[in-house]
Amino acid sequence: MVPARHGHLPTGSADDRVTVWDPFDMDTIFDFDLGHAVHHIALSPIATAHTLVAAATAEPKVRLCDIQSG
Repeated sequence: MVPARHGHLPTGSADDRVTVWDPFDMDTIFDFDLGHAVHHIALSPIATAHTLVAAATAEPKVRLCDIQSG
């Protein structure tokens, strides 16, 4: 039996991007250009119904990236 393949691996970087990867193939699922350096990203460790990545950028705002809709 082959295990179910699911999950996302988000990364943030100084090149203004939040990239969401397939953790099994390391292919890009989504690439969000936020226009400002990304200092920190977070996913809720207990959320299973949402697909949001919170990103703290050099801009004085927290940006939400929706993996479901891109």
